[in-house]
Amino acid sequence: MNTDLRISLLLAAISFSAGFLIVPYQLQLMPEVREMLTISVPVATLLSSVQLFILSFILAFAGCKLARRAELPLPFFRSLVSRKAFQFDQRGVVRAVVAGLLTAFLIIASDRFYFADHIPHLQSNPPEFSVLALLAGVLYGGFVEEVMLRLFLMSAFVVILAILFKKKPATLYWTAIILASLVFAAGHLPATITLFGGLTPLIIFRSFLLNGIGGLFFGYLFWKHGFIYAVIAHMLTHIFMQLVFIPAFY
Repeated sequence: MNTDLRISLLLAAISFSAGFLIVPYQLQLMPEVREMLTISVPVATLLSSVQLFILSFILAFAGCKLARRAELPLPFFRSLVSRKAFQFDQRGVVRAVVAGLLTAFLIIASDRFYFADHIPHLQSNPPEFSVLALLAGVLYGGFVEEVMLRLFLMSAFVVILAILFKKKPATLYWTAIILASLVFAAGHLPATITLFGGLTPLIIFRSFLLNGIGGLFFGYLFWKHGFIYAVIAHMLTHIFMQLVFIPAFY
């Protein structure tokens, strides 16, 4: 079987499992969403999983092709599906841990020490440790979002920009990293509207800052070390948020 196809099926299978957590997590975070459902929660959960499987498979398969053209490495997943030995890059692992720790700190600390003083909803609804949020963050954030935003979208931006400018300088990769991060942040605006009941300039700024900052780190890791390091950093972000900074600051 084609290596890209195997990688895509593996990432799609993980995304399928993540789908079983998304609807329950959304209902936990925003109970009012239950009233919007026209089908039962179990059916909505299954549909979410199937949808994520299909979407992740398509984007992962296209992303593998694009990443090769963009010269963005996928050695871990290629080794995994080929059953070949793989040795982690020690510097990449350290940078992934630091990126996850720093991103988690910036997200929680910004809300606790700045945004909560200016956005009443954050004062009245402080975050709490949640096993469901932890698992959803690790699986959905670490895999589904990275497939969409880094493997597919960032790779696509690099390829498009390289075609336009006939070369691949460092500024081209940074442009792709920033664009993918902005798209990710913008994609959170509908959920932000539901959560806060509307948008203000400060809420929009918060959404772009807190949802975009991690993408800069994750994109850099993908570019310099490989896709698995972006995945690890994103997973660790949610782990540090739930197990370290939420208990520490709240």
